[in-house]
Amino acid sequence: MRRTGVPSVAVLLAVVAGGCAHAPSPPPACVAPPTAPPIYVAPAAQSLACERDARPLLSVDRREAWEWLKACVRAGRFIELRSLLDGEWDALLRHQPDAPSLLLRIVAERGGDVDRDLALLRERRIPLFTLAQALADPDLYRGRLVVARARVASRSPRRIVLEPTVVVAARAVTFDVESGTRLVAHTTTPDPFLAPDDVIVLLARFEALAPDGDDGGATAQLTLVDWQRPRQSSP
Repeated sequence: MRRTGVPSVAVLLAVVAGGCAHAPSPPPACVAPPTAPPIYVAPAAQSLACERDARPLLSVDRREAWEWLKACVRAGRFIELRSLLDGEWDALLRHQPDAPSLLLRIVAERGGDVDRDLALLRERRIPLFTLAQALADPDLYRGRLVVARARVASRSPRRIVLEPTVVVAARAVTFDVESGTRLVAHTTTPDPFLAPDDVIVLLARFEALAPDGDDGGATAQLTLVDWQRPRQSSP
């Protein structure tokens, strides 16, 4: 039986060959990336089916497969990280320049439990690291991408001070607990949508662990790459 709203593999290949003009009626939403033919986006509730229907393209055109996968994630509520990390997508997840932002969005959709989800990425040797790893060996991780969950303490146009947090579960409720380390994330593009007390999941390049003259501690210096707001409930 064909899943409602999810294109079959035959339709997928037809769309890649001929674009949305060959879509069945009525068609699902159709998205056209700037450098790729139009592709379907399945409803958010069918994110796993959407990702599965992208897989045949991996042996046909890896660029098109990647564009399809990104459309599945952009459709919203994509939380199928374990399925995504079963091996078939590993090469693209390791080497595509926009893979870190794609994975950041999935981690945020899953509730933003960074330690849990980056442990899964580490098993597949995908080069995204935790803040704890960078703080434990700053020289080794300098220049590498880290993912952290943090609360915005203060901000100026190009400098964001953050308090890292960890997710703690108490029965069916999750809440944030500050870890005691301070972050400073620098950005060349001021973001008007970040405000003090926002809790975000951020992707950043780790630059250094610098002494803090105020209390004798140290501050992690980062360059902000991307950020997402975590969903309130995790899968």
